[in-house]
Amino acid sequence: MKKLIKTFLVAALLSISLLFVSCEEFENIDINVPFSIELTRQGLHPDDYERDTVCLDTESSTFQEYRNKFQNLTFVEAALRVKEVIPTTMTGDIYLWIISGTGDTLIAESVINVRPADYMNTPYVLPLSANEIQLINNYLALIQQNQVQPCFEGILQTQNIPGWDINKKIVFSIDIVIRGEVEM
Repeated sequence: MKKLIKTFLVAALLSISLLFVSCEEFENIDINVPFSIELTRQGLHPDDYERDTVCLDTESSTFQEYRNKFQNLTFVEAALRVKEVIPTTMTGDIYLWIISGTGDTLIAESVINVRPADYMNTPYVLPLSANEIQLINNYLALIQQNQVQPCFEGILQTQNIPGWDINKKIVFSIDIVIRGEVEM
């Protein structure tokens, strides 16, 4: 009988201890905040610039939901994706910049002598330098502290596209992911 009571007590203590171990509260979770800047190149002048601005506080529901809960914002990744290209055989040079809401250049990238259609199924992940990543993270810190508007401007230019005319078109998307740490 004593053996049965000891077995029962050990089982009960183990069960109770598992309840406490498995019920730990999460202190922080990471939330990815993806956003895109879409730019279309079409027209008579092949070397023109296209630009657009995205503000996370008005265009990202994820950012809006967690804005006041972010403890830390950090850069994850940026990529160039082509959504449409006419004709698909087109080649040329692509230059892109991401500018902060304070006017600082965060990213400057050149993709030379490429076929844009190659980036329709597989985006071109921007190979950023440590300095560019630090600039982005510094800007994100200002956003997190509500010192600046959470806006990013994308600027894109194409060059050296043979036979450019009004019928040629490229729709680009600059996709960026930042991560926000949220205290629960």
